[in-house]
Amino acid sequence: MKYIAGALAALGAMICACSSDAETHDDHADAATCVTVRGGPLWNYSAGDPLGPSHWGEIASAQDASVYPDCANESQQQSPIAMARSGAGVVARPFQLGSELAWSTAATVQNLRNDGHTWIAGFDPAQNQLRVDGTDYGLAQFHVHAPSEHTLDGKEYPLEAHFVHLDASGTQPFAAVIAVMFEESENDNPELAKIWPKFDRCAQEAPSSVTGVTLDLPRLLPEGRTYMTYDGSLTTPPCSFTVRFFVLLEPLKASKAQIRQLQDAVGRNNRPIQPILAGTQVSIHRP
Repeated sequence: MKYIAGALAALGAMICACSSDAETHDDHADAATCVTVRGGPLWNYSAGDPLGPSHWGEIASAQDASVYPDCANESQQQSPIAMARSGAGVVARPFQLGSELAWSTAATVQNLRNDGHTWIAGFDPAQNQLRVDGTDYGLAQFHVHAPSEHTLDGKEYPLEAHFVHLDASGTQPFAAVIAVMFEESENDNPELAKIWPKFDRCAQEAPSSVTGVTLDLPRLLPEGRTYMTYDGSLTTPPCSFTVRFFVLLEPLKASKAQIRQLQDAVGRNNRPIQPILAGTQVSIHRP
């Protein structure tokens, strides 16, 4: 947990002041009416902006008044990257999504948050497990990026979800993140529809507790379990080299309206593609 605790805190850097109505989830504020509170470290996704991705390595951290040096670290593999099926070696790995993933069909959502950069759904990490190289990781949260951060064979998808799993002991040097792409559809994704209307349109300083909301998590995975994997970084400041990505190659579907609702609330929120360093192993696994 300690490896990405700072990053999760940093995600709340840009905060908006919302009306009390928004806290009830009954009457969401229009994001255009949110008032930005200039407190803590600020960063955004705007290319060319002094707070944009090319300057993340220069932005001071509220925790220690230093910059986020890993965002500009050219000696460690940064994420996201452009992934190509034909460019990866076919390897057999001990981890298989089909057999090592223990997700509940009735996973209780504990809290929801608009942190100003994305929408996050929180879970009890003890309830849903992922085993990687003999170590169990618990699903702590999932969040979304629109458009996608990774590309597959040169294709950018309208939406990418990141399911963040953490080692409970905090001793492992990475978080295990399953990335799922979404194509645009006329119909709402039924699992996303269970929580989408409950997210606040203004950013919050802390998550809002929710009750009575359960997701059928396996329905947020495609039937095809072919994936590509590599060791990379957080895609937001502090950009720590602490993430092992498992990127599913078969997309799911979400409606244009759902994708637009996310972007209306937080804007486009994908970090640009990062160069693939010499020596970085990008592997493909076909069950």
